[in-house]
Amino acid sequence: MTGADLLTTLKSLLLDPDNGVWSETLKIAFVNEAMNTIVSLRPDSTATTAEVTLTADTPKQVIPATGAKFLDLIRNVGGRAIVKTDRVALGKIFPDWPTQTGTAINYYMFDPENPSSFWVFPTPSSAISVEMVYSGSPTVFTALVSSLGLPDIYIAPITEYVLYRCLNMQSAGQNTEKASMHLQNFYTAIGAKTQGDALLAAVQKE
Repeated sequence: MTGADLLTTLKSLLLDPDNGVWSETLKIAFVNEAMNTIVSLRPDSTATTAEVTLTADTPKQVIPATGAKFLDLIRNVGGRAIVKTDRVALGKIFPDWPTQTGTAINYYMFDPENPSSFWVFPTPSSAISVEMVYSGSPTVFTALVSSLGLPDIYIAPITEYVLYRCLNMQSAGQNTEKASMHLQNFYTAIGAKTQGDALLAAVQKE
């Protein structure tokens, strides 16, 4: 769906064909807000797998500047797999783990409270290339874009979010119930996908 297609749909659903009640600029702002909210709730919506070069001589690493959240570290490029662990477990085995260096990464650690950073062991003694999965920031939406910054499966929740934001702007009490319904529809759509993904993951483990 193009940017123009989505804006046309929103005008129709809001009964606002001439953007007389809600300007196109406002609707565009709400679409971008919706996409950022979805990425926050569903980092996998913009998941990207790429080869990334780690910084030498430091166990703490950061995701690329275009990223929003670290998700996984798969392997050393051309080498062994990298396993997730936690700092407490690693510290019991290697109390001095931050100072140990190597030419390949064995483990990585991640703190959800610090979503753009992660730690590796051993500390790379040189620039090491690894395969990383991270959540990217969505492409900024405009009326001219040929596609959304998210997969098409998120068109429905984006639409629900914009309807909620528009209707919620009106006078107190006017369309409040409709606005709340659209917000609930937004969260239901995101939650339903989360539940479906969890069910599929459980089945695949059997």
